[in-house]
Amino acid sequence: MATNTNSRTIGTVNQAVKSNSKPKNKEKNPDHGKIIALLIDLGLLSKTQVQYASRVQSELRTGKPLLEIIKELKYLTEGQLRNALRENPLSIHIGDFLVELGLITNRDLGLVLQLQKKETPMRKLGELLVAHNLIEERKLIAELSLLLGFPFIEPDFPKIDPNLLKRGSITQYQAHSFFPVRL
Repeated sequence: MATNTNSRTIGTVNQAVKSNSKPKNKEKNPDHGKIIALLIDLGLLSKTQVQYASRVQSELRTGKPLLEIIKELKYLTEGQLRNALRENPLSIHIGDFLVELGLITNRDLGLVLQLQKKETPMRKLGELLVAHNLIEERKLIAELSLLLGFPFIEPDFPKIDPNLLKRGSITQYQAHSFFPVRL
């Protein structure tokens, strides 16, 4: 019976995709977010591809992020997305960035922002997301490094050259929360 349901869902998506009907959103240029706007500006996506993916998204009704659908349609690879973001840092709120990437939902973001307002002293958004198990700390750090344009490096401590540590003072490293891993 699951096959029938899947067939109907696929049939509905295919029917929506093949039809020439306009997307349900009546705006001429719907706001799909800063990341998708960047990808269009860079020529990695066309507006037609985004409109098509948006129609598929509206038919699926699963809440799947538009970027995920675009990747599933093979319009964009994960590597292309990461390179574009690394080379073109965006000015975007962290929460919006994580929602656009599909790492958290709008609902999760809203709940955490409400919690954040109630706390004294107010904790950072990332701290609350991790504390409430909405995202893993490593994943958050990796995505923040992408947003900020810094490489995410997990040092392999046994392979770090001890002479590298001698080039600076431990006090300096501690004061700046810094640890040299390579030249």
